[in-house]
Amino acid sequence: MNKVLQQLEIKPSNAHVFEVSPKADVVSKVQETFLRCPGDSKDLYLYYFLKMYRERAIVFVNAISMLRRLVKLLDVLGIPAVGLHASLQQRQRLKFIDRFKRGEKPVLVATDVASRGLDVEGVKYVLHFQVPRSTDAYIHRCGRTARCGGTGLSVLMVNAQEHISFRKLMDSLGRSEKDMQVFALQPTIVHQLHSHLRIALQIDKLQKEIDKSRAKNTWVRRMGAEVDIEVDDMVDEEANDENKAKGRAIKLLRRQLDLLLAKDMGTLGGKGGFRTSAQAIGAKEAEVKLAERAIMQVTQKPKEKFRKSHGLAGGVRSIGVEGKRK
Repeated sequence: MNKVLQQLEIKPSNAHVFEVSPKADVVSKVQETFLRCPGDSKDLYLYYFLKMYRERAIVFVNAISMLRRLVKLLDVLGIPAVGLHASLQQRQRLKFIDRFKRGEKPVLVATDVASRGLDVEGVKYVLHFQVPRSTDAYIHRCGRTARCGGTGLSVLMVNAQEHISFRKLMDSLGRSEKDMQVFALQPTIVHQLHSHLRIALQIDKLQKEIDKSRAKNTWVRRMGAEVDIEVDDMVDEEANDENKAKGRAIKLLRRQLDLLLAKDMGTLGGKGGFRTSAQAIGAKEAEVKLAERAIMQVTQKPKEKFRKSHGLAGGVRSIGVEGKRK
């Protein structure tokens, strides 16, 4: 402000600043909460929320790369989601919004391009997977819920790296951390869902390796054709064999994940109920066998190395909320 006054040749002592527009804030019908996410628990906590609260939700992120990662991960976990970002063509954007409105995809993962002007009836929850870069972005994100006189819930997910950004956001809103309610989790269910996420991340990692290998192979072939160099077919065969092995491992891990999802449906509000101890033991043995078969499918790597790199060392074990094996 002083720089502007100097350019206008106005003495600061003679200047008075008036705020013409009122200070923006989140509407009172939105219940604002925040959630501390230790370590790399954001994926787990997001999965927990979307699994427990199944009404229409928008998940906001700051980057397109994060958006694409979450959409793929949620798809593996059986949660229908669609992504909305600035790089989409208008026709694609309208198509995805329509799917979200019709309930075909009840979860919308979006960058801040969707926080303004998007009016979808029945959006119950807004999740800030990453702390927004500005106060204005936070307010407009929250404004996607509690439309048309309804109520809504906002959950701001904060990890250790975002603590300073979170404090700045609170200061700009004229609040303190104590003014925000803490979103409560059910630890037993969080622990239960951790095994789902662990397997989904393994599937996602293997699929990325396959996609990367295929893209590299295509690029080498194209470059070779341009300079009239013949590429050795042995290279393709080795890559294809490894990709096929990883593909078989993905199928087995997918079956293992399906077993877990079916087992936990009763406790998470789906169809079915609690099982007897004998049924639980039988399902556990099936999970272990599937995990071992998935390990054996990847013959290009030593067995133990593959087990460690994909978190399967020692068979199937439960993992605590903080990522420690028990």
